[in-house]
Amino acid sequence: MNDPSNISEITDVGFIGLGQMGLPMCGNLMNAGLCVTVWNRSANKCDRLVEQGARLAKSPANLAASGVQAICLNLSDTASVEMVLFGDNGLADALQAGQLVIDHSTIESGATAQFASRLQKLGVGYIDAPVSGGVGGAQAGTLSIMVGGEEADVSRCIPLLNVVGKRIVHLGPAGSGQSCKAANQIAAACALMGVCEALAFARKSNLPMTDVLDVLTNGAANSVQLEKNGSKIVSGSDAPGFKMKLFLKDLEIALAASRDIDLPLLSTSTVAGYLRSLVARGRGDEPTYALAASLEMMGNFSFASSGSNDSSSSQTAKVDAAARG
Repeated sequence: MNDPSNISEITDVGFIGLGQMGLPMCGNLMNAGLCVTVWNRSANKCDRLVEQGARLAKSPANLAASGVQAICLNLSDTASVEMVLFGDNGLADALQAGQLVIDHSTIESGATAQFASRLQKLGVGYIDAPVSGGVGGAQAGTLSIMVGGEEADVSRCIPLLNVVGKRIVHLGPAGSGQSCKAANQIAAACALMGVCEALAFARKSNLPMTDVLDVLTNGAANSVQLEKNGSKIVSGSDAPGFKMKLFLKDLEIALAASRDIDLPLLSTSTVAGYLRSLVARGRGDEPTYALAASLEMMGNFSFASSGSNDSSSSQTAKVDAAARG
């Protein structure tokens, strides 16, 4: 956890969006001694934080009117952010000049720039600050944060961001953070696909997988994706993680942006296709490393099985069951 003494004049914050990432991030703000007001569409997700001392708002507008200085968002998509900001009883109904909105969501950069422009007319600062580092990073307060927005607004937020992250980089005007997050997801997707294919090749070649992981993680092939997900893929783990449906959403954002700048992203398109197929089979809530199931199906094998052509276990079995359902 970062030093809470680095929180400048911002001592009263709101938080909207208490999912896998938002809940521990909000908890870290509370642990740092900030006064926190929360709102979530599914109100029961607020219960634990309220028990720990958070105040509960009746709506986004009610939260904005509660006296908070900054409001953090961590929502699933662009439409959700727009609704919370500008929908009925949205933040914009009650925001006052001088307040700040810090959006940790991963959404479209163009929409982000538009949101910032609309709020600027109200005298409200808006920065996009998507994060990377997964649930573990959110819990530990060690996220990397990619920031876009006006310099003055970013400067006010840096001490606050230091509570939830360890690496904060201001990349340019509003939308710049989202563009960098798209680049992050492109890199992560292609790295994960490479890990899945490498391990599938080793498995189909009847190599001892524990030894394969040992060699690969200690050589030039090593990566964050291999270290975090290699053993999970090989064992057929069902441990929770970042959901495939959200990863697909992020890649769709990146692919749409790439079309706007006339840049083909062939590898990213391939990974998105695999994810799209698995999501269509009802597996969207499974973690991203379950991407390996696509290779199990195509290669007619299972990582978790002792026989390379046995397709009856773990991830492949789940796919067959989903297809029958």
